[in-house]
Amino acid sequence: MAASSFSESSSVGTTVITSSSSDPESGSITYSLSGTDASMFSIASDGTVTIASGLDYETKSSYNFTVNASDGSNTTSTPMVISATNVNEAPTLSSTLAASSFSESSSVGTTVITSSSSDPESGTITYSLSGADASMFSISSNGTVTIASGFNYETRSSYNFTVNTSDGTNTTSETLTVNITDVSLSNLVTALASATTLESVNSGTSVATVSSIANPESETITYSLSGSGSNLFAVNSSSGAITTNGAFDFDSTKAYNLTLTATGSDDNATTTSAVNVNVKNVEEMQSNTLRYSADFSNPSRSGFTATATRASGPDGTSLGNFKEEQVVTAAASTADSKYLSSYANTSNMSSPVSIVSGDGAQGTTTVDNLDFRYWYPIGSTSGAGQYQFSPGQQALDGHYKTVDAESEVVLDISQSEVVNAGRYGNKIFWMVTDKAAATINYNAMQSGDTFVSTNYHTYLDQITFASQVYTDAFYNSFTNNNKRIIALNLMPIENHLASGTNDDFFYPSFFPSGLYSSSSMDFKTLGPDYCAGVGNDASTCNTYANNYDWAEQLLDVNQDIYTSRFGATNEMPEGTSQWYQILNPAGKGVGLQAQLSIQDTYDGAGGSTTRDDQQSYLGVMISSLDKRSNDLTRYTVGDTGQQLEGNHYWSYQK
Repeated sequence: MAASSFSESSSVGTTVITSSSSDPESGSITYSLSGTDASMFSIASDGTVTIASGLDYETKSSYNFTVNASDGSNTTSTPMVISATNVNEAPTLSSTLAASSFSESSSVGTTVITSSSSDPESGTITYSLSGADASMFSISSNGTVTIASGFNYETRSSYNFTVNTSDGTNTTSETLTVNITDVSLSNLVTALASATTLESVNSGTSVATVSSIANPESETITYSLSGSGSNLFAVNSSSGAITTNGAFDFDSTKAYNLTLTATGSDDNATTTSAVNVNVKNVEEMQSNTLRYSADFSNPSRSGFTATATRASGPDGTSLGNFKEEQVVTAAASTADSKYLSSYANTSNMSSPVSIVSGDGAQGTTTVDNLDFRYWYPIGSTSGAGQYQFSPGQQALDGHYKTVDAESEVVLDISQSEVVNAGRYGNKIFWMVTDKAAATINYNAMQSGDTFVSTNYHTYLDQITFASQVYTDAFYNSFTNNNKRIIALNLMPIENHLASGTNDDFFYPSFFPSGLYSSSSMDFKTLGPDYCAGVGNDASTCNTYANNYDWAEQLLDVNQDIYTSRFGATNEMPEGTSQWYQILNPAGKGVGLQAQLSIQDTYDGAGGSTTRDDQQSYLGVMISSLDKRSNDLTRYTVGDTGQQLEGNHYWSYQK
């Protein structure tokens, strides 16, 4: 044996054993190897054993095989053991480019190479960079190479450096080349002139400008604009400045997502920037009429949440869920007043709207043409029916009637088709109908005394509500940027009975109508006593007209409903609270209203001792009022107005 042990780094061909053999009959001797590790070695014809495959101490520290000598008939064997000694070997390294080339506009931190390394002795690996361009890059502890300094194709089209890995004693290196591609334009940055753009702005108003663009070759740049609605904007092809070039309509489009593109003159290279223009609503209507259907179908309820499909107009028409019609706009600067009170008529109980745009006249004032009027079935004299629909006191119908038409067209609403109607001075008018949808065709006057054929469609069971628009400006002025609490009174509704008006009674809003559907009308005696609420005694409340006293006082702009909290007397019906609503300019304001009624003829020992007629009702209405601009989960930047929503919880037991 040449030695008892050999380094694992010993080269292939190194002699490990020399052998000699003789045959008594002087026969020819041949040598061979056998055993577990025989394949790791080779033996020559003279018996010299050499290394055939590299030794690896980490895999195996000793190798066992047998040297055989044969004369052709007999074989003599000698077992051998070769020991391998350990050598601290260099770590392995493999580096891979993330791409064949990289744009000169690639950002700092972009990965260009990933590396992997392992040490045969499982030592700790550390990475480093060296070479001419090593400072342009950085390498992390896991061997990832990233850009450390911006590229410049005009200065260098490739960068050369070496990735090194070390186990503390040995180092393995790999030289790499990163190729760079040319970019003529990049990094186009734009700045909006304002977070929102008013829908009423004039053409030519600045929307956005170019803040910066990377143009290393000083090319001539041409700008263009694309995206849905880009025709409403203009772009300066030389500077990239964007201005308005058409009329916006917040109700149809609340935001425009545009793309500004810069194109270079040398090779038509391009770079882009997103320009998102949020439109801000302008509260155009100062007074208007809102109408919609009280009917619905396909109700669906899940827990406390319910949905349904609201009815629309006649077949073949599309009115949407609601319709707004203007009385006078904010732009009508020559109008005497911008409130409904200046245009409503309390002598014939009607309110006008403009259906067809065009100039018209209201007295000596020029406003949009008021070519349609709603006539409400409300009396103009004192007493019951003065402020509220009262078929038992005043026989009045409602009408949808044209104004300034080539010939007047009227659609009548009979008393039997009216569910409820009323007014608050000349500031609010409403009418709830039980009437089929219909179409009115008439020739409406436009400016210049010309006429145009117009179709007016009503909703099924239409609700018509005319009032001043509660704008953000009014809200801000009223609250003065502070929380305020207002007290409201719910409008009672008259339940009309076929047996005659003397048996009618009033019930408050939010009561479920199903409570009044039975023939016995048990709940009549459980409803709030509005007549007694304003101080009438029992004998007076037997008079039909006096049952309107509370509603008349509520709807009279010159009177108030007092409670013990706000006045010396309490004029609220027993068991009924006012609706207290918080107005909060900075967020949501909560509102609350409750009604508790109990009826029982139990008198104890001196009278009835049965409780089979006991009834109770508890209703609680919880509301939430918030400015739309505070709730961007449901509304958009630039929206105006307020949202009022709530839930009514009730329980009836008998």
